[in-house]
Amino acid sequence: MKNLARGHVLAAIALVAAPLALGCGSSSGAGTERVTLSFAAVVGAEPFDCTKTYANVGVEKATVAPQDFRFYVHDVALVADDGSEVQVDLEDDGTWQRDGVALLDFESGIGSCTAGTRETNASIVGSVPSGRAWKGLRFKVGVPESMNHLDSARAPAPFNEPGLWWSWKGGYKYARIDLETPGQPKGFYFHLGATGCTGDATTAYTCAQGNVAPIALTGFDPKRSKVVVDLAKIFAQSQVNRGPDMQTDFVAGCMSGATDPDCPTMMGAFGLGVGATPAPASQSVFEVR
Repeated sequence: MKNLARGHVLAAIALVAAPLALGCGSSSGAGTERVTLSFAAVVGAEPFDCTKTYANVGVEKATVAPQDFRFYVHDVALVADDGSEVQVDLEDDGTWQRDGVALLDFESGIGSCTAGTRETNASIVGSVPSGRAWKGLRFKVGVPESMNHLDSARAPAPFNEPGLWWSWKGGYKYARIDLETPGQPKGFYFHLGATGCTGDATTAYTCAQGNVAPIALTGFDPKRSKVVVDLAKIFAQSQVNRGPDMQTDFVAGCMSGATDPDCPTMMGAFGLGVGATPAPASQSVFEVR
């Protein structure tokens, strides 16, 4: 009799537990899946490589050697089939990603890229709700203002790269993409970052021009697509052999200055306006393949 009663109790527990277990396992909204967003750097039709030179860059069709190719991204989101944006929860990996910011690094510290590091990173890793279909990708090139004025000497990776830091007040170089050209063998530069910054470390900083570039790409599926970043598009309308005249132009290239004559085309390639030049209709540096 005791065994029979015990059997009835176990059967009742099983009947109650079964739908609960089924409910937990079938809830598509509660689960997440890991995604890898792949990037690739090119110069026109050729893969980016620090040991190679590239012809036909800029308006002068110059042959150039790369010196650097790195940039930060944040606010990464996938676009679902219904058009909604789903934030990608970036993993903190201790090297390339932290607090929702990732560093993409295509230079290898060899060849002509002597200012960089041997380590490279061409992907962003995070998690999203499982079971969704994706048709686009959005992210911002830059560092959030709340993290833009750290001390790189003490900050954790990936905020500790001295070559990507201007100063406490100036903040980070969101992107550093440099070339060696026949006319500028020491470097023709593109450094994207906030400008017109004021304040101090004891209170707070504010920047007149944030210069964070929002990028929106269609047709992206992390299982089948990659984001191609074209260095040649950044310098397509630049005179890469030209040096500063020290009257209206004070640097070889663009360091995000509002009055720098080299900046409108380079920053425009990222979809940004600068000074009196409005933003173009779209960016031209990133595409999905």
